Amino acid sequence: MSQQTTALILGGVLPALMFGFSNILTKVSISGGMSTSAYITIVGIAVTLVGIISGFTAEQHFIANFQSTFSALCVGITWALGQLMIAIAIQKFSVPLSVISPIYNSNTLVAVLIALIIFNEWTQVSMIWLCAGSFLTTIGSILVARSLI
Repeated sequence: MSQQTTALILGGVLPALMFGFSNILTKVSISGGMSTSAYITIVGIAVTLVGIISGFTAEQHFIANFQSTFSALCVGITWALGQLMIAIAIQKFSVPLSVISPIYNSNTLVAVLIALIIFNEWTQVSMIWLCAGSFLTTIGSILVARSLI
C-alpha cells in the first residue's frame, strides 16, 4: 500500500468512521437524560485520557511551545462549543441527527477554503476536482436541510 493511500485511510477513512460513530453516541448520551454540560465535561475527560495515553505511546511524547499550545486550546474551545451546540439542538429542539449531521459536517468546506488561502494549498491540489466536490457537498447539505418535515 502506498504512503498516500495509508495517509488517506489513517487521516480520512478511519476518522470519518470514528466521527460517524461519535455522532450516534452523542445522540444516545443526550437522549438518555444527560445534561449538555455533563456531556461536554465527560467527553473532555475522554479526550484528556486519549491525550495522556498517546503521550506515553507516541514517539514525540509531550512537546509544545506557546503558539502551538494556544492553537490547541483554541481547537478544544471551538470543537467543544460546536459539540455543545449540536447537543443542545438534539436535546432542546429534537432535531434529527440524520438531518443536522450532514449540515454541520459541511465544516469541511470551511476548512478547505481557509487551508487554500492560509496554507497556500491551492498549489498542491486539483482545483477542478476540489471545486466539484465542494459544490456537491454544498448541494448535499441543502438537500438534507430540506428533508426536514
